[in-house]
Amino acid sequence: PDGRLWCQLTPVHLRPDRDRLLMFDPESVGLTPGDSQALADLFKGHFAEQGWELEARHPHRWYLALEHPPRITTCEGATVFGRNIDPFLPRGEEALRWHALLNEIQMLFSSAELNQRREAEGRPTVNGGWISGIGREPRGLVSPVSAIYSDDALGKGLALASGLSPAALPGQGGGIGAPEGDTLVIFDAIERTLPGACPSEWSRAVAGLEQWLTPAIDRIGPDWRGIRLYPCDGRTFELTASGKRRFWRRGKPFIRFLQPS
Repeated sequence: PDGRLWCQLTPVHLRPDRDRLLMFDPESVGLTPGDSQALADLFKGHFAEQGWELEARHPHRWYLALEHPPRITTCEGATVFGRNIDPFLPRGEEALRWHALLNEIQMLFSSAELNQRREAEGRPTVNGGWISGIGREPRGLVSPVSAIYSDDALGKGLALASGLSPAALPGQGGGIGAPEGDTLVIFDAIERTLPGACPSEWSRAVAGLEQWLTPAIDRIGPDWRGIRLYPCDGRTFELTASGKRRFWRRGKPFIRFLQPS
């Protein structure tokens, strides 16, 4: 907790594909804590004169403290994973400078001994970095919910910033008791399957959500007013006790009860 300006620097795998460059997250290429620290140390040594401070708190998420706010806008890495990076590169007055910086990171990591060893072993390299999420610690956040369940870093961070203690995502719905107020659950397993564009993985993730929700649906009643699903596409679906009684509706188990709202 301080007043420094931070951004997230994500180590990534960049793969040429004809006339474009695709980006993949470090989780998909098996970046270990040791490999992550080795690349972070290489970065810190190379950019020491910039006066930046880098904290590699997690193998998949590094945090870079900057002296001055860069005049750019950025895209979150998860938006870009599995896609061509060109439309998502930093934009703004200092965009060219930051494009050059990303190229410099790519050249630095590509020549690293660690990546040469990974390539010789037939493993994907971690040969680039991605800048996103520039800002300072938020102050005075007030949460609209009484509890947050999330394995997602952003969800947990927002919970802490608003004075809540984030809880890990419970298994199959059974870990959430009757809350005193609204509860937010961030289920991101489906999103993580999208960059790989693998239908079978996506189907398994959707089945996991359905398996997770089934016990929660059974508990809708006096203590639980209902469940709202927001699939991040602008629509919200609501399940209430009256919706559970619509047994004549056809469809798959919990989906048949959902009503757009």
